[in-house]
Amino acid sequence: MLASFRVLIVLCLLFSSSTGAAGEVSGTLDGLLEFLGKKEHMEILNGSLGSEQCHLVSHSVERVLASHREELFCKNPVKAICREYTKSEEFSKSAIKKRVLGELSKKEREYVEATFDSPLELLRPKNPSSFLSYLKKVDNQIAELDPSIDLDQIMKDVINSMTRVIQSESSPELKAVASLISDKLSRQKVYSASKFFEEPSTSKILIQNVCGYDGLEFTNASISQQSNVDGLLICPSMILKAIRSGHPKEFLFGLIAHEVGHQLESISGRSFSSMYECVSKHHESILKSMTDDASIEKAAKAYMTEIWADQWTVRATEEFGKTILDSEESRKVTMWTLISHCDDAKKKKFSSGDNKHPNDYYRLGYTAGKSKYLRSLFGCTPIPQSEAPGCGFSGEER
Repeated sequence: MLASFRVLIVLCLLFSSSTGAAGEVSGTLDGLLEFLGKKEHMEILNGSLGSEQCHLVSHSVERVLASHREELFCKNPVKAICREYTKSEEFSKSAIKKRVLGELSKKEREYVEATFDSPLELLRPKNPSSFLSYLKKVDNQIAELDPSIDLDQIMKDVINSMTRVIQSESSPELKAVASLISDKLSRQKVYSASKFFEEPSTSKILIQNVCGYDGLEFTNASISQQSNVDGLLICPSMILKAIRSGHPKEFLFGLIAHEVGHQLESISGRSFSSMYECVSKHHESILKSMTDDASIEKAAKAYMTEIWADQWTVRATEEFGKTILDSEESRKVTMWTLISHCDDAKKKKFSSGDNKHPNDYYRLGYTAGKSKYLRSLFGCTPIPQSEAPGCGFSGEER
């Protein structure tokens, strides 16, 4: 079947004068699937002379990809998830910064550039308004790259999904604080850099601490860190990264769910026990093997805050996927919400975990890849007793 698909694809591309593309078709399944994953090739197939053979190929390609995606997730969830990370063209932060500074008046530019050298400059009377004008233009430039991104709507989707997690979760520890979590969720907001800076109750200097003095240096997101502000700040460069991933809305859903998970820690952190016991018992040696940080004595304890937030991401993703009626679309969207951890995977080597964060291979392969629900969604068999189980809110999952 694979050979016949390859022949039909080459014929379609030759008839559409795409001989260069035809030459790219590899003899391996991985090579063929990588070829088919390229948007321009799919467009060629869909539009090639309207021939019956090409029509057959274009309708059959998704079935081949779907079957392989399911099989791959069960065998190697990290590879399956990161195959979806397309990382399209780079959008230059420096070019955006230069363009925006060029749009400011001479006096505004002087005020803004002064803040790049010292955040204390933001405390001077005229500088905050100039810096806000700069941030608004930065946000607008990035919004033009993908006008469909609606941070408020994505936050609503996250909150609705997390609410369903609370309603469906069997963990007695989590159920005990369900009403407190629901109340916290109802007060969550998401801010772009300019909206955060504009909010009267937020710390202006936090923008430069989290996003960099120029608002663009750091690819970051952070909870507000203020007791009177429930929500999180997403830096312009993080939104750029989401756009580059090829699946910005899903990327941002996963990112926001993780950060909201951190927000919930103050109330639901006491619910760690079952999950912590599982991670400590079954994943300690795995976590230790993935870090070069000699200061870590107990990896499960060091990483629990991040593993907890990642678990919220996975559970929210599961609930969000259930709202999508088409099962194949649900599988794709589920993986797209996890691709923020795929930068290292594209380099064929994962960075070592630091003293707070487990490395991305663990986050994808264990926290997500061993989820009982996700494995069921992709048609995987239960995890055998000889392998380390997944660790959910209620403890072991197979």
